[in-house]
Amino acid sequence: MLAPRSALQLLWGTRFIVVVVTLAMFRIVRTGLFDRHPDTISSAYMLLCAFGISLMTVFMGGLASPYYAGLSLAIVATGLLFVWPAHVVLITHTSIVASFVISNLIAGTAGSVVTEFSNLAFLVSTAIIA
Repeated sequence: MLAPRSALQLLWGTRFIVVVVTLAMFRIVRTGLFDRHPDTISSAYMLLCAFGISLMTVFMGGLASPYYAGLSLAIVATGLLFVWPAHVVLITHTSIVASFVISNLIAGTAGSVVTEFSNLAFLVSTAIIA
């Protein structure tokens, strides 16, 4: 409801992809593939969700967007839901933070520098703590 009309097709498309992958995950978690690669698959799934949120921030205020908080929730969820080795945590959390920064830098979205710094500081801190 708050997103610009021009962004709706992309944002709804992203949500559709996440829903399809989520439904597919119900089958995937019962396969030998998941048994062999649980960390890779669960990390990829969380990255898909986080990248969708990062894309939304591009249209909803850039690095100053309050929607960065959704990324914090994704990071906290990984710490609560998954017992990953340290290298998977490091790669996943770094990728989540990078998706927020890179997507907004590429799009050239800008807001209040103070708010952007605050959002990034909280996001990085959450990633480190989680």
